Amino acid sequence: MGTNEANLNLLNAWGDEAPREALRQVAEVSRKGLSLDLQVAGDGAAFQGVRKEGSPPGILTLSGKLLEEGVIRLRCELLRGPEDLRVSSGTFFRHLACLGEKTRLVPPVEAGAGEASLSVELNIKASPLSLSRASALLEELERLEELARILQEELPVIPDETHLAKLYKELEEILEPVRAWEDPSSGPGTILGEWAVETVDFLLGSSSVALAAPFPVALDFALAVCARLSQHWGRTLGRLLLPAINSQKLVELSLKAPGIVVVPAPRLSLGSSLYELGSDTKNLLASLFHSNRPAIFTGTLDELQAVFHGGQGGSSDPLLPVVRHVPEVSLETLTKFVIQEAGNCCGGLPAAEVEKLFSEALAALQDQSPAEQKRLLPLLARRMVSIRSAGRKVEPSRTASFIAVTSSLSETLGGLSPRPRVERSASVQDRFSQVFTDSGLLPFFQEHLLAQDEALEQLVARLRMECLTRPLHQPLRYCAQGTPGTGKSESAVLMARRLEVPYVNVDCASIPNSYTGMAQLLGSGRGIVGSYQAGRLEMVARHHTGAVVEISDLDHAPADVRSSLADVFLQALETGEAQAASGAMFSCANLILVFTMNLPRGSDEQVRQGIGFNNIPSRREVKKRVVKELKNVLSGAFLSRVGTPILFEPLDGEALAVILERAIVAAVRAAAQRLQCSIREVICEPGLGRLFLSSLEISLTSFGARGLLEHGRSLAAQAFLDLQQRGDPLFGKILRVTARDYGKLVIDTEG
Repeated sequence: MGTNEANLNLLNAWGDEAPREALRQVAEVSRKGLSLDLQVAGDGAAFQGVRKEGSPPGILTLSGKLLEEGVIRLRCELLRGPEDLRVSSGTFFRHLACLGEKTRLVPPVEAGAGEASLSVELNIKASPLSLSRASALLEELERLEELARILQEELPVIPDETHLAKLYKELEEILEPVRAWEDPSSGPGTILGEWAVETVDFLLGSSSVALAAPFPVALDFALAVCARLSQHWGRTLGRLLLPAINSQKLVELSLKAPGIVVVPAPRLSLGSSLYELGSDTKNLLASLFHSNRPAIFTGTLDELQAVFHGGQGGSSDPLLPVVRHVPEVSLETLTKFVIQEAGNCCGGLPAAEVEKLFSEALAALQDQSPAEQKRLLPLLARRMVSIRSAGRKVEPSRTASFIAVTSSLSETLGGLSPRPRVERSASVQDRFSQVFTDSGLLPFFQEHLLAQDEALEQLVARLRMECLTRPLHQPLRYCAQGTPGTGKSESAVLMARRLEVPYVNVDCASIPNSYTGMAQLLGSGRGIVGSYQAGRLEMVARHHTGAVVEISDLDHAPADVRSSLADVFLQALETGEAQAASGAMFSCANLILVFTMNLPRGSDEQVRQGIGFNNIPSRREVKKRVVKELKNVLSGAFLSRVGTPILFEPLDGEALAVILERAIVAAVRAAAQRLQCSIREVICEPGLGRLFLSSLEISLTSFGARGLLEHGRSLAAQAFLDLQQRGDPLFGKILRVTARDYGKLVIDTEG
């Protein structure tokens, strides 16, 4: 029996009910294959299905209806979106090409609320379904389900701003509402989240706020986070669009605005002279406070200070306005935010496209410095989104070329533009903060450096102050002064060991002339032998973990060397940068610069001597004398950059005795190890150090611990050689060091 004959027999069996039975079967197949809540009409001539709430993307609605022509017309709603929605035609046509031969596209219809609906229709013969027809129908519905899912996922994600648009309708040419931003990095318990809560609290208290950040992208992100929190209190933020506004107009605008007005600092025009600026500023902020209409002022710290510094003779109040520095935000978070914002300005982007552009933007910026990344990010995001919204493909090679060209731009119609300052890397700053604020740092120094407790306390306090408050583009620094061998250099070595970073010494006194010194530090100019190699300062400055650089005896260097090197370090201390001989600038932000000095021509002893009998100068008086001497040798400008010198005092007798004993023990251990003698322990006779201090033929003030170390090593080496010549077995023995004859050590074995 043929197929047509079988269908005819089935129709005859059902009679007039055959079309309704066919409709019921189509509805049943649709119910099984799609996530729809489907209802058949009471007369059995139609059915309607709506997508179940919470189900994944797919066909939105499905309707079936019996027509007089003996067919069932299925209508599937694939897509619903704004009437002015823009979708890439290439992508759209490629997807619609998947439609079956019997499926046709229905012209879009208005769905209400400014939305349009896109549907397809499929005609089915109104006769009971055989197994093959039911299978073919299910396959077609599944194809349409997949097509609906793909089209819906490519819909641009546009935030609902209907409420904001209505609020700012009357002032849309003056104020632009700030869109709220939801992100885990700004949620409860995060640094940025807590910062935003505190900022909004000030606004709720009617205090105007000044948001400071070095880059506009960070300010935009901070405003979006604050906008989200403000919504919980029924408030919105509106950014000023006017190029300039004075205090009177700002107060009037704040009274009319539906929310808090955000004013970029460069657009605020206050005071006609420096004498009136303070009064204008105070009156503006007081008016905003008393009218319960606080404002948010944004900009770099320099831009905000230029407006709110109070003018000549003015005074400042920490509550007018409250200064809020925007916390550091990761590049990943900023990139996603900027791309999403750029997409909103161009009609929105699909979620998948946002992720794609996000990855491409990060890849394009990866070779740039952190400061350059944040400076170029808004420009890059706008370019990528513009290309995407025009239906074109963003080419990675063109993007990389664009970033390279843009980052190299420096010329402006006003001259050369200063490049953004490179800040200390986050990992290095975290390491500095962790180590220098550790309560065990001072005991660590005191364990290794004797009789310098006061100097070490000052050193730890200075390091903590430097790492917590020093601008991130500048290197940390301190100056240590004292007689030779008192622990100045050793403190730098110990600090590098504690930080687990490289230690580098620049001995200025050994540099014969300024040309050699500049070549050592900054490299040689082009065409000179060795010019391919970077200078020592540049090489260590580029170390990813940071480094400790000791600049020793700058005050003992020849005059031309002292002058040229002081200029180099003066620039590095102030700007955080130095210029290599090749002309390239490099950052010193990851460095700790330690300047160790002892005064020339015997001045170390002179500044510590009093006039008359028993007239010993106080530590404060000594420091004043030291500062005066250093100013004469270097300059007041240089000394002001490195800070007040930390004084390492000459060592007393007890400390020197302990240092000598430690030197002897260490030297005996070293000699045994190098002669491959495995000993168990080295013990010094009590009072051994004090006994041998009198045998020294050096000035303790002039040579300090350095002379003791040399003397102790010499005594220990001779004593160990005498022990070996006696032929005593040394394996696993305890070595006891004693004094038998004046000025000589003897080592005996025990155990």
